[in-house]
This record gives sequence, structure tokens and C-alpha cells, in this order.
Amino acid sequence: MNPEPLQSLLGRSRGFTLIEMMVVIGVLAVLMAFSVPAFRDLSLGSSSVSQSNRLLGNLNTARAEAVKTSTNVRITAVGGAWENGWVIATDRNLSGTIDGDDVVLHEGTKAAAGFLWTVITHPGGGALTQFVYAPSGALTTPNAGVLFKLKRPDVGTAPEKSKCIVIEASGRAEVQKGSSSVCAAI
Repeated sequence: MNPEPLQSLLGRSRGFTLIEMMVVIGVLAVLMAFSVPAFRDLSLGSSSVSQSNRLLGNLNTARAEAVKTSTNVRITAVGGAWENGWVIATDRNLSGTIDGDDVVLHEGTKAAAGFLWTVITHPGGGALTQFVYAPSGALTTPNAGVLFKLKRPDVGTAPEKSKCIVIEASGRAEVQKGSSSVCAAI
């Protein structure tokens, strides 16, 4: 056996050159520059969908409870601000408070950091901190529709990425994208 070929194999350098390493770092930097904003947008979009669906589920539950128990069900913003969450409770005498045999049905969670809920009557545009489902499932207060808009932290650069929940006077609620004509109005 000839030991010289084995020594020549062991004597070779097996690492990267400085130039090769700099090229790899440059390519990684370019990939990161494109992927970080896309990941942020994906994360904000996912959070937006999750929060909108959670509220829509709570609204549908409140409406169903009003019909099922044949009583008024009030949804109120915590501390007057929807991003602080909401309280869903029966309001048998329409007093606007939980009294007598009224029961808290559900407490909604706060909006994620940087997100903002705007709630107005629709049409009309007056700010709203509470509304009531009647035993029929329709809205009684206000007797028009309600429009929820969830604004993302990047709303200044992407208003079309907001989510809206439109509640018709009949009580039916649906999610719409920020680019819809109703949602773009606020």
C-alpha cells in the first residue's frame, strides 16, 4: 500500500474560504430582508382573522342565547373601549346594567397589542359602546346595524387588510375584508 495518496488527502484544507463565507452571509441577508416583512404580515393577518372570528362567534352566541331564552342580551365594551374586551349578559329589563336576575354569559378577551376595534352604528356612524339583541334575534339598540372594524398595527400602510364585522338590523353578522365599501367607510 502506498501511503502518499492518503497523506495528500489528509493534507488538503476542508473548510470555507473567507470569500465563500461572505457570499453565503450576503445571500442569507437578502433572504432575511424579504422574509421578515412577509412573516410579520402573515402573523398580523393570522391574529386579525383569529380576533375577528372570536368576536363573530361571541356575537352569534349572544344572538342565539337571546332567541333561546326569549330575553334581551346586551353586549357592552369593557371600560367603554372594545379593545379592552366585552361583556355579554342578559338584560331582561333593558336597564343597561346587570341587575336582578341578569346573568353574565361571556366575557370577551382584549384585542392583541397594537390592534384597535372601532364600533359605530351603521348607517349613521355614531360611536357605540353597547348594543342589545332582542328575543327575536334582531337588534333593538340601536335599531340600525352595527359595524365593528379591527384595525391592524400597520393600518396606515395597509387599510385594506383590516377586518370588519357587519351586524345587520336583523341581527345577522358576517365578516368582511377592509376593502369592502362598508368597511372602507370608517
